[in-house]
Amino acid sequence: MIFFGGGGYVKDRVFVPPLPRDPADLKARIIAAVQNIDAPMLTCVWQELEYRIDVCRVTCGEHIEHL
Repeated sequence: MIFFGGGGYVKDRVFVPPLPRDPADLKARIIAAVQNIDAPMLTCVWQELEYRIDVCRVTCGEHIEHL
């Protein structure tokens, strides 16, 4: 979704071909991607983060392959 979890929403929006040519182009792409994030998307990301934290808490931090 955003920078973390959900498939990397911002990363997928910023690094599409053609790749940014300079820092100004990269900055413009990041700003445009972040401006498209809405409340339902943030809610989904937060719920996914809470789920993963709960799993870590229950498993005492043990490695789980599917996460």
